[in-house]
Amino acid sequence: MKKVLYPILLIIFTVLLAIALFYTLRGQKGKTFSQIHDASLLNRRGTEFAKLGALDSAIACFVNAIRLAPQAAEARNNLGAALNSKGMYDSAIVVLRDALKLKGDYPEAYFNLAKSFFEKKEYDSAIVYINKGLGLKPDDPGAYILYGDCLDRKGKYASSESL
Repeated sequence: MKKVLYPILLIIFTVLLAIALFYTLRGQKGKTFSQIHDASLLNRRGTEFAKLGALDSAIACFVNAIRLAPQAAEARNNLGAALNSKGMYDSAIVVLRDALKLKGDYPEAYFNLAKSFFEKKEYDSAIVYINKGLGLKPDDPGAYILYGDCLDRKGKYASSESL
């Protein structure tokens, strides 16, 4: 029985590994597994730098991650958030829109885009992107806070209190 079971398990494992690699590499034409892995590490390192307030280092990591893996929507979202933190709202908007072109169902990118417009005092645009994000992730408390802030800035105090 063991002589038959072992080869079958080995074949199943190999097939599952091949499927996992296929989905990992999908959309990364011309990129090696090593480059994609390096991009993921750079994205994580950038996130760590951002948490420490080292925004220039974070931005450098995110930019390099995007160079290695141009389809990396998460790195673009993180870059947009870091640019927002540096007050570079127009650049953040461009990067976040690119992230959404790659992954249209990415609520965090919508919320970061809303933050960009909020900081530019374009509250109607911010509300549009908050609503798109809430359509995907309706339980995000930060989005409701930003939504209320937009309504407050527009002078719609009663509406903001009802959120």
